[in-house]
Amino acid sequence: MVSSVARFIFGLSSITLLAPVSHARSFARDTTIPTDLPGTWTSLGCYIDVGRTLTDGGYDDVIGMTDESCIAYCNSLGFNYAGTEYFHECFCGDTLAVGGVPANSADCNTPCVGDPTEPCGGPNRLNLFWNGESPPAVSPGTNGWSSIGCYSEGTTGRALQYQYLPPDGIEMTVDICTSACHDNAYTFAGLEYADECWCGSDIENGGALVPDGTGCEMICPGDHSEYCGGPSLLEMYQFGVTVSTSQTTSSSVISTSSSIVLAPSSTSSSVISTSSSIVLTPSSTSSSVSSVQSAAPSTLSAVSLATATTSSTATTTSSLPTSSASSIPQVLGIKETIGDYTYQGCYTEGDGVRALSGDAFFDYVAMTLEECANACSAFTYFGVEYHGECYCGNSIDPTAGLAPDQGDCNFICPGDQYEYCGAGDRLDMYKKGTTSGDSTSGTSTSSSASVAPSSSVGTSAP
Repeated sequence: MVSSVARFIFGLSSITLLAPVSHARSFARDTTIPTDLPGTWTSLGCYIDVGRTLTDGGYDDVIGMTDESCIAYCNSLGFNYAGTEYFHECFCGDTLAVGGVPANSADCNTPCVGDPTEPCGGPNRLNLFWNGESPPAVSPGTNGWSSIGCYSEGTTGRALQYQYLPPDGIEMTVDICTSACHDNAYTFAGLEYADECWCGSDIENGGALVPDGTGCEMICPGDHSEYCGGPSLLEMYQFGVTVSTSQTTSSSVISTSSSIVLAPSSTSSSVISTSSSIVLTPSSTSSSVSSVQSAAPSTLSAVSLATATTSSTATTTSSLPTSSASSIPQVLGIKETIGDYTYQGCYTEGDGVRALSGDAFFDYVAMTLEECANACSAFTYFGVEYHGECYCGNSIDPTAGLAPDQGDCNFICPGDQYEYCGAGDRLDMYKKGTTSGDSTSGTSTSSSASVAPSSSVGTSAP
């Protein structure tokens, strides 16, 4: 997400703030903030740590912590702020949390364990350093793209229907996302969860502008000066909003281009090859563009496939489970077991992260539980979401959990009308080699099955 560095939870970080007099008596010694700091870094003085004033990364070094080593660490990760606290703690970030304001300089009097002549903050106090860079902000957009605000995800499906998957080693930025969407003939681009890029020709399924504009504050991993959306929130961009002759001409060329063809997905290592999984691939592929996963509703697929020579490779019937042809009557409901996997319940996504982060693939045309289980066969867990998204992992993020309403997972799988495939920010979760998830599974079966098929077929199943 914002950083690959895990933020440590320090055992001493919750120490109750002592009275200033006690600080001076317990920790007083001659300490001086270093003046020979790297590059443009300068000291901002002593600041209050409000639980965490810097939240993007950090580390603990009980032997060698100094102000310089903390600055070097945060600088190497591209952060704008570094702060030392309570002898041996270092924190990094691009913004200061609300309440992180200057404090009495006498409060920052705990010496650094690596150099007792330097102060390393105090109890709930940071010696704060800044590299002089401006804090992150919303990118206004470039090359004909304009920011149009922070949008919520759709309520019955994705607000934007296609995901761009950058090549390995490429970290997401606004320009990378908008360029990929432009190259694939889309006029809307949205960044979500810091490193996800979505494209579309329209904002769909109830995606809407967030009234107060807050929430899209996850920093782009490839450019710490700009935001890349948030959890279930898209920093949205539109091409050609500012009307000009050159942009109008370019837009017209894009909308009428015949260089986009349908082809089976084979470019992403995380996408299994199925006859019904399709991607839109430009006939002249740019080196900076990898693939755009199809999340098209059946109306688009039908029209596109009718004119494409590859239509025979994208039929959806091949992914229907063989059980659907059985003479035994089929009933819409939760399947307790899928191969070696057992149902665990309807789960929420994590707090700003994916509940399952091992691997993923998308098939909005013919997803089934069996297809996802097969794709995740090397993992302990699999979960289906948004009726066409499959996620794998060996553990569930601790911030994810059972949904308060187990009936939330009511999107029908497009490849099997008798199976549920999660919902918006809700996963039907399965675990390998275990029994059903306590009583939750039984409860969810009842509440989910009570949802009439027509309530979600029309909006979520192609």
